[in-house]
Amino acid sequence: MTANELAERLAKQAEAVASMLLPGGKRNGSEWRCGSVQGDPGDSLGVHLTGAKAGVWRDFSADVGGDLIGLWMAAQGLSLREACEAAMEYLGITADRPQHFAKAYRKPVKDGVHRLTPEHAAWLRDVRKLPDETVAAYKLASRGDRLMFPYLRGDELVFAKYRKLPKQFSAEADCEPILFGWQVVKPDARAAILAEGELDAMAWHAYGYPALSVPT
Repeated sequence: MTANELAERLAKQAEAVASMLLPGGKRNGSEWRCGSVQGDPGDSLGVHLTGAKAGVWRDFSADVGGDLIGLWMAAQGLSLREACEAAMEYLGITADRPQHFAKAYRKPVKDGVHRLTPEHAAWLRDVRKLPDETVAAYKLASRGDRLMFPYLRGDELVFAKYRKLPKQFSAEADCEPILFGWQVVKPDARAAILAEGELDAMAWHAYGYPALSVPT
């Protein structure tokens, strides 16, 4: 289930969830009130318990808020995935986990990889009109006369594609296929744009959207 779907389920039990996450608070009319996401005394934080806004919360002293999944993350210091898993357990929802069979993949070759050449940097900036910040965020590099698009898991290089200007493409063989650009998606993001190509994803990023691309 998505985080938004889980938040909708939790909103039907808003008071029980709020009292569990913020045991130091108390009910005041149609809201659960306390001083912070740590459950401090006070009333600057309110959680709607009824009506169309049930589950919506706001801490006016810290200027943060959201739904009950967001509150779960803030109150217990969890990642989005961890909060969703905890909420599913609370709601009694069992996840159907597909069976995976291990396959041996190889790592991309790093020999000859270096910082962007002046030609590649100029092409990205002047032809594709991509800002330097976007190019840096996606960690593009050069390998000889080819532009390199690194597919990363954390700091680990998992897959790599190349473009020899103007339009000759290649990719590392037998590497694990993952999505391009995970490093630009914030850990608490609820959604991201999935684009067909790496440069398409980077164009979306230049407009302020977190975006990923497919490997093939």
